Amino acid sequence: MPPNRQIELGFGINTGEVVAGNMGSDKQLSYTVLGPTVNLAVRLCDVAPRMQILATETTIAAAGRDVVAKP
Repeated sequence: MPPNRQIELGFGINTGEVVAGNMGSDKQLSYTVLGPTVNLAVRLCDVAPRMQILATETTIAAAGRDVVAKP
């Protein structure tokens, strides 16, 4: 039996407008999102510590008072 392994991910969240849709050719389409909003979210994911969420000020403001965030 393989050992138990814990999945430890970091998350990056940004809020804003994106271009979303199918991209590719007639032979293969993939649904994707594009734009600066997505690019920043990806960069946040890259630097997010394990088991933590990094969010932009825009995202925290849009979430409202129900979200507690640390600087």
